Amino acid sequence: MASNSRIDKVNDLIRDNLSKIIQKELDKKPGVFVSVAKVETAADLKSAKIFISIFPDGVRLSTFSKLKRLLPAFQKKLAQTLRMKFTPKIFLILDDTQRKVSQMEELFQKIAQERKDDSNC
Repeated sequence: MASNSRIDKVNDLIRDNLSKIIQKELDKKPGVFVSVAKVETAADLKSAKIFISIFPDGVRLSTFSKLKRLLPAFQKKLAQTLRMKFTPKIFLILDDTQRKVSQMEELFQKIAQERKDDSNC
């Protein structure tokens, strides 16, 4: 079984290399941003969950579908770039963290505005 520090290094390697592969290989519209937000590699190094952030919201699902279709090619390129005996099988997960943060910020702004309006009455 791999140690936590080894898994952390593998996570970083996968994140950095897969980010470069996606930026190079994914044909996306101008103004669309795709990033690898987080990587969680299993302790046995056989699989890795890749959390993907996509902006703006209007193209998230179509871009994510395109990424999933290209996953076998990304997996192959990743295996060619990593210096590991076996490359973890990657699974893509659409990351909603930033979108949730934006929604919360909007709510906080709305509450602050309502309090301001109530204090002016």
